[in-house]
Amino acid sequence: MGEVDRVDGIIFILILLVLMVPLFLTTRRQKKAMRQTQETQANLAVGDEVMTTSGMHAEVTDLQETTVDLEIAPGVVTRWERIAIRERLTGDTAEDADAGYDRSDEDDVQDGFTEDDIEGFSADDLTPEDFAGDAQDDGARRGSDRGRRDGDAAES
Repeated sequence: MGEVDRVDGIIFILILLVLMVPLFLTTRRQKKAMRQTQETQANLAVGDEVMTTSGMHAEVTDLQETTVDLEIAPGVVTRWERIAIRERLTGDTAEDADAGYDRSDEDDVQDGFTEDDIEGFSADDLTPEDFAGDAQDDGARRGSDRGRRDGDAAES
């Protein structure tokens, strides 16, 4: 009976480890992210481009102890709490430029289309024939379903 208790104890400890290790790792990751965000908020400078926690992009125009003034459009300045700053975009852009990365290329390809493919395109230029292939495929599928249903009814 003592050996069974020892095995149960080992299994209990293993289950605790399996549950506690991911919890510990997740907590560490969250603390690291929080520390990095706090450093970003503490090291803001006038002229930095930032993104707020709500996803708004703006430029820092003035700094106070707990608040920051952000220019969200030319001539439109709003005051935010520093904790609302999620990340600084200025530093990321400079690092990307050093690496030879051009952010302007990001918008060039969307869903497999380049600006050259899209330039001059208008949905008004589409005709019913542009969709005819899709409609025929749908009709063929529906027709084949009807045939099966009609055949099933005739057999009954």
